Amino acid sequence: MHFLTLSIVLLCIRTDVLPDEAVVGREAIPHSKPHMAFLNVTQLNGSLVCGGFLVQEDFVLTAAHCYSPGSYIKVLLGAHDITEHESMQQHFSVLHYFPHPQFKQQTFSNDIMLLQLNGKAHFNYAVRPLALPDTDFTSHVTLGSFCNVAGWGRAYIYNQSITHCLQEVDLEVINRDICRQYYPGLEAGSTTLCVGDPGKKQGSFGGDSGGPLVCHDMVEGIVSYGKICGIPPSVFTRISPFLPWIADTMKTAAATPEGESTHSTMKAQYSYPASTANTEAELNVC
Repeated sequence: MHFLTLSIVLLCIRTDVLPDEAVVGREAIPHSKPHMAFLNVTQLNGSLVCGGFLVQEDFVLTAAHCYSPGSYIKVLLGAHDITEHESMQQHFSVLHYFPHPQFKQQTFSNDIMLLQLNGKAHFNYAVRPLALPDTDFTSHVTLGSFCNVAGWGRAYIYNQSITHCLQEVDLEVINRDICRQYYPGLEAGSTTLCVGDPGKKQGSFGGDSGGPLVCHDMVEGIVSYGKICGIPPSVFTRISPFLPWIADTMKTAAATPEGESTHSTMKAQYSYPASTANTEAELNVC
């Protein structure tokens, strides 16, 4: 991913692979998803928005493609309407950025990133972390499961702006072989999920990349990419294979002095699953 500055007009005329955003959904009950994070990303050539979710009092998970060298991310927790100064909102900058060291911007492989906040979130009914999958890698998501995706992206395909209020949509987890029909270069490993019935006009779209796929009250995936303007299916990063990396990164970050560089150059300290496959066609973003 080279600089994900979003041109909303371009997003709906491009027919190549684009980062995702919730489409044709419904407004969420205010503060019913206290884990949600709104990310305002300033880059060298513009800005964009992404989603994310709180996993500890000072760590947010999101997609690695929401970051590029020189990016500056502001994190908003506890929001429903991002245009209002709601009393429960909490604002943070990012102390350390940890994109997965094997993330490939050309293919979106290993599209996962941890953000260490510059302070600790105060937990209340509007701000609370989301449970990660079990450490034994047991997945709670199976084919045919309906899972929830939320974000502040466009609610309708032809609406040219992001929504002010948090939206949500329920999507079906489908066989990855179906995704390979749309994305022939999709890796053969287990680091991704295929989500969204191709026969329905419900999917995910541009400005909420990085948001969580929640199945049975547990996060199982991260919004990664889709092909055509919110038309399913979409590809999500599967969380469970990355649990060792997440745990190791948070442990290392906790021991890092605040004065050190905020742009991670961490190397893998042990072998953890990572996809390195290339797609047959280059993935593009606006």
